[in-house]
Amino acid sequence: MAEGALPLPVLIGLIAAVPAAVLLGANLLWRRLKAPGGPVKALAVDQALPTLRVQFSEVSDVGGCTALVPLGSVLVATRKAGELVSLNPSTSPWESTVLVDLRKTDPGRFIFDGMETGLLSVAVHPTDASRLFLCFSVRAVKGMNLVVREYSASVTSRAAVRVTRGLDRYMVNFAADIHHGGTLAFGPPGTTLYLGTGDGGKGGQGDPFNLAQNRRLPQGKMLAFDVDTDVSPWEPRHVALGLRNPWRFSVDRNGIMFIGDVGLAHRESVYRVDVVSVPPGGYNFGWSVWEGSHRHKAGPGYDKFEPPIFEYHTGSQGRAVIGGYRLAPGVYLFGDWTGWVAVLMPRVAKRLDGDWEATPGSQTALPTDPATEKPDELFSFGEDAEGVVYALGKRAVYRVAVSANQ
Repeated sequence: MAEGALPLPVLIGLIAAVPAAVLLGANLLWRRLKAPGGPVKALAVDQALPTLRVQFSEVSDVGGCTALVPLGSVLVATRKAGELVSLNPSTSPWESTVLVDLRKTDPGRFIFDGMETGLLSVAVHPTDASRLFLCFSVRAVKGMNLVVREYSASVTSRAAVRVTRGLDRYMVNFAADIHHGGTLAFGPPGTTLYLGTGDGGKGGQGDPFNLAQNRRLPQGKMLAFDVDTDVSPWEPRHVALGLRNPWRFSVDRNGIMFIGDVGLAHRESVYRVDVVSVPPGGYNFGWSVWEGSHRHKAGPGYDKFEPPIFEYHTGSQGRAVIGGYRLAPGVYLFGDWTGWVAVLMPRVAKRLDGDWEATPGSQTALPTDPATEKPDELFSFGEDAEGVVYALGKRAVYRVAVSANQ
């Protein structure tokens, strides 16, 4: 655990001490969208929740990372521009080594346009560290494909990593270069690999062809693969549908999954589900009938969609939600692309499936980027083997420490 971080027992104790709370401050469910170029307003907070402080310390100047996970004694990270790198935490700052460069291994095929395409995530098999998986964008005959590729990896005694090219395991086709999702993460039951996909932006921003609600298609879904028994190409099962762009999500060893789903013009949404006990047909998050709690368009099943546990206003309070990690039961760290991080806790103590709210004092901007004189843009989060969480910015990697404000 990082120096100054809040110990797990203390976090759990804080949750137990929270009385039934009354939300103070502005209601997040505003009816109009502020001009996108305007200043970002702070989140409303629940003053009955504990006051928490979030601090950052820069550990690496390797910027533009989309994922960071442990691999043996080192960390591996994906850079959106196409590099898989190893990071050595025993050095200061962390030494980095390029392991794979998709611009060289897949020339003319790999796509990185600076927006939503590129090398999007990495996942390491939880019981076989020699199996490493990347998710990235490639050109297709029509549109582009999101590819999941398996590599073989090994770590030497000197913390050097060797990665050899493997096999393309799965592809999803998209008509446009937006709303691909692209996060990979392992979780229960067993050694399930999860992939979040967006609606793909076909026909425009609002999913006019209802791909996310079409159970026969992989777009706008949370997909699950049994990587230990399935043969290529993998056949996914649908854990959830109705997602617009689940850019980042995480799942813990107990099967609790938190998803940050990027909104269109009204809501940035955070969802919490149990992937061990999936209801028949999977969870339905509602897009594109619902955008969070906002009714986007007419559609069937008015009351049959899974509501978000938290949401904030697109435009005035942020631009794109970045899903993070559960720090402890009832404590969730997340952020926004505009460069802030915050902590959520349940509004009612011990009711983890109800409304969650931002804790006082926790919404904190990333360190300033000297080039822009604004907070560093937040791309993603990562976690090491000890559970220390890192914020992955456009400019650098930052260790995150959460502490009680005594």
